[in-house]
Amino acid sequence: MLHTIAHPSRMSLLYEIIPLAFLIEKAGGKATDSTQPVLDIEIKGYMQKVNFIAGSKEDVDYISEELNSTAENASGKKGSYNDLLEMQKSQS
Repeated sequence: MLHTIAHPSRMSLLYEIIPLAFLIEKAGGKATDSTQPVLDIEIKGYMQKVNFIAGSKEDVDYISEELNSTAENASGKKGSYNDLLEMQKSQS
């Protein structure tokens, strides 16, 4: 599911998605938060939340590229995915 202004994604607890990310990567796919692999994220606390994008390498690369572009992105609003995540964090 893409994160958009109209439909924000739900951030998942990191400890819940690490096993799933491990299995996806072992099966030849990719699991990321759009900027770095989920398995490379440093665990800072029990309740740490991250966004989760997973699937085939090609699909995840395409989605990450679209979300991180500086032009019009999937939300229909100019700005990077990190800007959208900051908006989501400030609203919750």
